[in-house]
Order: sequence, then structure tokens, then C-alpha cells
Amino acid sequence: MTLTLALAGSSCVYGTEGRPPDPKQIYFPTGLAMSAGRTALYVANSDFDLKYAGGTIQLFDGRALRDAVRPLAEALESNTPVAEACAKAGLTVNDDPFLNPGPCEAFDVEPFLRKTVFVGAFASRLLMTHNPDGAGARLWSPVRGDPSLTFIDVEDDRVPPAAPTFQFECNARPDGFCGDEHRVGRNTDRSLRGLRLPPDPVGTSVSTNGDAVVSAHPTQAAASLVVNPWGEAPFLSYFATNYGPGPSDLASIPRPRIVDRAALAATTEGRSFGYREAFVLAYRNAAQLDLVEYFPDSGSVPPRPFLVRAQQVALTVSSSNVDSRGMAIVSSERRACEQSCGDGAASFDCLAACAEEVPLRIYVANRAPATLLVGRVHTTLLRQATEAGQPARITAAYHTVAMHGAIPLDVGPSSVRVGQVVNESGALVDRIFAVAFDARSVFVVDPRIDSVETIIKTGRGPQEVAIDSGIEAGKAYSHAYVAHFTDSYLGIVDLDLRRPATYGHVIASLGKPLPPAEAR
Repeated sequence: MTLTLALAGSSCVYGTEGRPPDPKQIYFPTGLAMSAGRTALYVANSDFDLKYAGGTIQLFDGRALRDAVRPLAEALESNTPVAEACAKAGLTVNDDPFLNPGPCEAFDVEPFLRKTVFVGAFASRLLMTHNPDGAGARLWSPVRGDPSLTFIDVEDDRVPPAAPTFQFECNARPDGFCGDEHRVGRNTDRSLRGLRLPPDPVGTSVSTNGDAVVSAHPTQAAASLVVNPWGEAPFLSYFATNYGPGPSDLASIPRPRIVDRAALAATTEGRSFGYREAFVLAYRNAAQLDLVEYFPDSGSVPPRPFLVRAQQVALTVSSSNVDSRGMAIVSSERRACEQSCGDGAASFDCLAACAEEVPLRIYVANRAPATLLVGRVHTTLLRQATEAGQPARITAAYHTVAMHGAIPLDVGPSSVRVGQVVNESGALVDRIFAVAFDARSVFVVDPRIDSVETIIKTGRGPQEVAIDSGIEAGKAYSHAYVAHFTDSYLGIVDLDLRRPATYGHVIASLGKPLPPAEAR
């Protein structure tokens, strides 16, 4: 049983009487996120069995983790005996590789842990937002035990600093729990409509600018909107309960570059331009996707932003198509097209062609049957005729979604993420990572051909994955962190195709595996 099933109908739990969470323990992890500059790994721990008074969000040193894993990966690839390879990392041989895969015992948490804050129980995800107009980064977590959308102000390392500060600020109380002003949706006085966040926030996504954070609420058939005005406090602006049964996950549609250029041209000419940030919403109990648009309502005083369902897409590519548990959108092909256009005046038509002719790829994990549904997000530009001999004006843009295929998975899909691996030539290339909770597997899909490249065999209950990939010392690297919900630790997977002996295998672990109480 995955977290999202087991928590239906959970009661409110936040800072109640009881033992404080252990700040140095990974405990039923459900959310992972890498910082933009790869200096920090964030982990959300859900306190699933309510052993403590709440859960935690931890900050780990990303560079220190890479430095610890690198010699182990290199030793294993060079056919160094396992005991000797483990010793190079200061570890001993793993005595139970079937239950908890990996050649060596786990790394201790403490040498890599930099900070911990306490949150309510049943945190279900982590996601990052960045200020598009300056410095600023926020980490968000939907917390079902509050319920709230808890946020933490973290270091903006889009330009990685020489020495990270590991900023991790949520105005923590003396007992270590994040302050009330960082728990959006709890205080009706901070909402223009006097709203309180609906129960059970789960899947959450953020707009391209980071100014709109939308969450799904499965037990309420609801979607909520938190507005995040950079430089001001975020607030709950809207929710609606007229969606399909069991909303489960969301994915934001990246805004095409032509939208910014066309909007600027419209402003210069004193006319309006029509575009709304959009999200794709999936369901547990309905064979459909919804396209949901964010309306800033900037014309009203004061603005009261809201959401509108703009399109409903029936899922018909397999036998059932219900129980969606993860979704991801791949924009790299369109981004590559846009980068080739440059920034000059002549780039306008090129950017328009990229938006209309290069669709985005969308992937949705379904449990009935266990498949990864494949589709496209298309962008349409609306034009208005001008004077003879002049190009037509672009007056609006909108998106549509169409699904067309399915890739078989194994039982219990729980999440889908986009990341990069290092290919045989040493370049970083896109892959889709579909986590199968019950099957103890992560499916690695090549989006160029929509085919499974390899299957990572994990420990019990993989819930989430985060990919740490980039360039260090002029060389590409990539590995994945897998949150093992059942046994409360992280697996570390090699994602370098130049190392065929270890590619797609768990080569290390962080945190000693801890079986659930009933199994001890």
C-alpha cells in the first residue's frame, strides 16, 4: 500500500503532544528535491506511523554526498573486490543485499546532514520554486496532517556558490516546528476570500514564474491555488470542489518563450495579450486528465486569482486508464529549438515556430493497468491580420493535451520524474523515471523512442526519486536518490552509461534501513 492510499481520511496532526521527531533520522520518506545548483538534497519524512509529534524536512550536503559516492562507483566499475571497494568509502559489506540492495552498508546520515526543521505529519511531496526576476528560492511541501502548504526559504544556488550557506528558514518555533506564517492555508485572515486549505493536499505543482502553486485534494475532489508574490507572504487565494473523483497529481506546462516576446510586443502597442499559465491534473478514480488554467485576475481591486478548467481529456489508450499516481512533462526538445533562435529581432518567427511545431511530451503513470501513458502537449498561437505586407500579430496562446500510447510498467506506480543520465559519449540526456512502489522497481524510459531502457531494482517501497546530474570539473555525472518509504532510507543509483557494470544499480545507501514496527 502506498502512502497516498493509506492516508485517506487521516486526522490533523501537527506539533501535538508526544516525542519530538528525531532530526537525524530518515523516517518514512515521501518527498525528495535537489536544489538547482545541486548543492543541497532535501528530504521530507512523513512520520507515517505517528511515532513522533510530526514529520521533518532535512537538508543534506549534495557535494559531500557526491564526494563520498564517487570513489565507490569508480572502484566497483574497475572490478575491485566488493570488500575493498566498500573500504574505499569507509564502509563494510552489506549483509542483506536482497532486502536492501547495494554492495555496502549504508552511509551514516549525520556527516551529510546540515539542517532539519519539523513539520506536521504526512508530508507528501517536495518541490522548488525560484524568483524569475532576482534571487530567491522556496521549498514547498503539502502536509496532510495540518493540512497546509508549508514553505521554507532556502538558498538560491542557480549560480552555485563556492561555499553554500545552506539557508533553511521557516521561522521555526522553540520546539523546532515551522512557524504558523509558513503554513499556508491554516489562517483564514491571510486569505482574501477567508479560505482554509481543504484536507489532504497531495500532488502539487508550480507555474513557470513560481507565482502560482496548485495542489490536488483527493478526498475533496478539489484543487487549490496558493499565490506566491515574490517579496511578499504567499496566501491561499482559491479552491474549487467541482473536479472529478480523486484528484491525485499535477504537472505545470512550461511557458513558451514566444509568449513573453508576444506579450511585450502587445504591451508596447497598447493592446492586450491572452495567455494563462496552465496545469495538467490527473485522477485516481476517473479515466481523464483536466487542463486547469491560472487566472491572476489582475483587473480587479484587489486581485483575487482563481482557477478554471479549460479542457477535459478522456484517457482511452488502455483498458481502464484509472488510478493515476504520477505525471511529468518533458520540454527539452522545445527548449533546444528556442535556444537555436537566439535573442535578436529575427528570432520572433523562429520562437513562434518552436511553440507550434515542437510539442511537449507528457507521461502519466496509471495503476489500472500498470502503464505509463504517453502523450503530447500542443501549443496554438492565435493571430490577427494587420496592414498589407506586415506580419500578423500574435494575440493569444493556449495549450491542448492529447494522449496516444502506453508503455507497460509493473504493479504499483507511485511517481514519475524527469531527469538526465550520462550517455556513452559523456553527454547528459533526458530520461523518464517511473517508480513502481509494489514492484520494488524504477523504470528508466528513453523519451526519444518511448521505450524502457533499464529497470532499477530497489528495496521495499520506493516512493519517490530525485536525480542529481550536472557537470563537475568539466565532467558529466549523474545518480539518483530513491526514497525507500517502507524501510526509511535512501538508495543511491549510478546513472552513468559509461559504467555498464553499475549503470541502473543501487551502489550505496544513506541512512541505516529501519523496518516498520510491525516487522521488527
